[in-house]
Amino acid sequence: NGDGKADILLRDTTTGEIVASKRIRGEAGKTGLRIGVASHGVGGNLGAFQKTPLGEAAQDCITQAVNFIAESMEDTDIEGSVVTIASDQIIVSLGENYGIGEGQKLTVRTEGQILTDPATGAVLDKTEGETIGTLEVTKVRDKISYCKLVDGKMPERGNTVVVAK
Repeated sequence: NGDGKADILLRDTTTGEIVASKRIRGEAGKTGLRIGVASHGVGGNLGAFQKTPLGEAAQDCITQAVNFIAESMEDTDIEGSVVTIASDQIIVSLGENYGIGEGQKLTVRTEGQILTDPATGAVLDKTEGETIGTLEVTKVRDKISYCKLVDGKMPERGNTVVVAK
């Protein structure tokens, strides 16, 4: 027929807890499918699938899923770690790949405590560590950023860095 369904689950990889979920129903005729394949010089186009009701319903499901994930992640902190400290430069594991820019402020926290169920040993959550300082990004690379300390105490390798909101 012209309908497709998908269940989207967003899971916290630290605890395994499902933090958001949604059942999506895609309908034919809402959007066009735009999928292409190219590998090792061999190209292909799934244009014929685009014209089928199932193809249109699949694309509608994908569009709704991407929108749901983006909206669900808006309030989620972006976290990284202090990789190393070289004299007065602090190098962190967040770079252009996370949308970090020069002048951006990052909060430094100690590692939070992992909370486990004493009976089962299952990881339940993680506490927020103590805030120890603020960094300012001075130089950005693809996967790292160079920062300077602007407030608080000098962090240590492994401390958590959070994009300040």
